Amino acid sequence: MTLFAGSLNCKPVPKGRPRVGKWGGVFTPKETRNFEKLVKDWVKVLYTKKPSEKALKVNISFYFKRAKSNTKKLHTQKPDLDNVAKSILDSIEGILFVNDSQIVEMNLNKYFADYVNEGFTITIWEQEYEKNEPTTTKTTKRGVKK
Repeated sequence: MTLFAGSLNCKPVPKGRPRVGKWGGVFTPKETRNFEKLVKDWVKVLYTKKPSEKALKVNISFYFKRAKSNTKKLHTQKPDLDNVAKSILDSIEGILFVNDSQIVEMNLNKYFADYVNEGFTITIWEQEYEKNEPTTTKTTKRGVKK
């Protein structure tokens, strides 16, 4: 079952490394904070239910502007795919799902935005168990109970 699906037209920002301030405090870079707030506010408007507690499958496709000098067919330069995904997942944690450890399957793609706006699309499904998956069994004094 689809938990959430949507597209946001804005430049995807990778998760910035935590920085240490002059007085020893640790903070997230401003660009990352602003992007995460934008994503969080966008999701809050579209999703008003309780966060899911089920196992999740996530698909995120990112679209970036192509530099005029770039003739490559695949987007193989920065930002790193995993860092951009982390930025989005951290911003929606607690809204769509309780913890990102619930994600059991993830598909990430990075494309040039030649025919679409720069941004990303995300779909999250609650993972259903298939009939042929192993079931849990309880052992009692008299034997195995299914």
